[in-house]
Amino acid sequence: MESPTKVLPTKIVSLFYSKRCLFNLAPASGVGYIMGFLSDTFRSNLPNVLFESDETIEVSLLKRRPGCTGMFWRADPTLSKKLENNNNWPRDGAKLRGKVVIVDGSKWLLASEVLNIGNDWVKAPEGAAMPFEYDNHYYLELIKS
Repeated sequence: MESPTKVLPTKIVSLFYSKRCLFNLAPASGVGYIMGFLSDTFRSNLPNVLFESDETIEVSLLKRRPGCTGMFWRADPTLSKKLENNNNWPRDGAKLRGKVVIVDGSKWLLASEVLNIGNDWVKAPEGAAMPFEYDNHYYLELIKS
């Protein structure tokens, strides 16, 4: 019976990544090894964050035409946090608080709180985001204080 180390496949065994670096786990002389390297292709797929606000703002979720009753949370377009869940998603007329980012030319709100009509302010899920404009249907409007 052959030793398991001699029966390794010749193709890449696994490909996984961290935020800035790709790693290959590939066989070399019958033994797997890890080689870390920066990939220009991978880096070009990272979001281009053009602006991040430090100031928390308040906006209203409004719509231009009839249809849905609200908008589910979107994942953080900066990819810095994974969307925790879709709880407390904003319904029509909801107010949201958060910070503005511009990613790849699109303006987003990284939500921290939501106030649905008839409810109290609640914390938005970790990683929750909302585009300022969606499909010429929903949009966010700044509430002047």
